[in-house]
Amino acid sequence: MGTHKRDRFIMQQYVLILASSGVRLGELRNPKWNEVRRETYEKDDKTVRLIFNVNGKTGIKEVVCNEGMEVLFERFYDYRKEGLNAHPTPDILVFCHQDGNPIGSIRKAFDSMLDDLNLKKKSLFTASYVSNL
Repeated sequence: MGTHKRDRFIMQQYVLILASSGVRLGELRNPKWNEVRRETYEKDDKTVRLIFNVNGKTGIKEVVCNEGMEVLFERFYDYRKEGLNAHPTPDILVFCHQDGNPIGSIRKAFDSMLDDLNLKKKSLFTASYVSNL
């Protein structure tokens, strides 16, 4: 998979996990595979929830994800496995570059996607708007 497609895939999973878990943007930089687990979370023994720890500005906290989040992590795990030609080791970051280094930001990929979809809007406070007043 090319770099552009890889960046888009990572950004997609990152945004979906952010939206489905309620964690802060920077908190997803830390989880390792050995910190992600599944647990049966309701009395009927049928509802499985994905649980992982994050470390952010409010400290370490356990995140219980919405039902269905395991699909997003499975997708990303399979993607990493394919890129490595092996199972990711438990002690590596979930969200990292191909070489294992942490992802600092997904902003460039997100901005690029917005540009491609023509979804970026100018702020009321851009220089061009102010100069037209």
